Amino acid sequence: MKISNYDEHNYDYSTYWDNRKYEQEAEDYAVSRLMNKLPKNMKFKRVVDLGGSFGRNIKHFKGNTSEQVIVDYSLKTLQKNHSFLIKQYPDIKLIAANVYKLPFKDNSFDLSLMVRVLHHLDQPGVYFKELARINATGGFHIQEFSNKFHIKAVLRNLIHFNKSFFRNTKYQQPTAGNHEGSQSSENVTFLNFPVRLVKRFFKQHRFKLLSSRDASFFRIPFLKRYIPSQILIFTEKVVQEVFRLIPIAPSRFMILRNDGFNKNVLNNEEFESILVCPVCKSELKFTKNLATCTNKDCKNKFKKDKNVWDFRV
Repeated sequence: MKISNYDEHNYDYSTYWDNRKYEQEAEDYAVSRLMNKLPKNMKFKRVVDLGGSFGRNIKHFKGNTSEQVIVDYSLKTLQKNHSFLIKQYPDIKLIAANVYKLPFKDNSFDLSLMVRVLHHLDQPGVYFKELARINATGGFHIQEFSNKFHIKAVLRNLIHFNKSFFRNTKYQQPTAGNHEGSQSSENVTFLNFPVRLVKRFFKQHRFKLLSSRDASFFRIPFLKRYIPSQILIFTEKVVQEVFRLIPIAPSRFMILRNDGFNKNVLNNEEFESILVCPVCKSELKFTKNLATCTNKDCKNKFKKDKNVWDFRV
């Protein structure tokens, strides 16, 4: 099980977005359109942004959630952005954790989100199982993933008669050009997924697909260099609507409802009451900025450092 650890090389993910206004607005539009599929005027108890980094997507949930949570494996990123985020979202909680082993009780969230993270997960089935566990019955989830069969990839592999590419399996992108948060000599996990495969994962865990759409149709360096971003963004929104049902762009977004066998979302008043040991899922004993697993065979300890709980394992 490989973990993409941005802290290892002091990688600041926020710098990745410095010159990507088009991609940011394309994704914002996709998420906002999917949010319209939620029940009208519904207020959510708790939302979690899985792999939320510096909080670029949490703005979508400010008005309809009582409590916002960002989970990311980069402790340094969460600590660096805590003061900025807490000013805008007074109820926000930042947790450093591994999405394969989340430190939450079952049914802790009635709304969840993951954007630009699934391509880093070499064992997606483990993640989907954890997601189904923490997302309560009737809860909603927004999932983004890199689409294996986007139009450029399909044409490229047709030209090269690469029949094996069209199997319903995940695809490891070539390392060249995908060094996000790593040394250039390293092999990094950067997976593209067929839409059918992602749907199958969700179906296995009783999530019902409500709606989906593509984003970043014009993620091409030449276009971004010579066409003003305002024109690209306007055209992007039009194309997103026209080709909403056809997965041909690099990014695919889905919104789903959890129709599983869990219970209703936990309504605990104190946030720490939903936290558990990420290893064995036992209760925790809290002493100031220290949490100790109460399982005598486990007894893992976790610290709260600079306002961020560190549950990475």
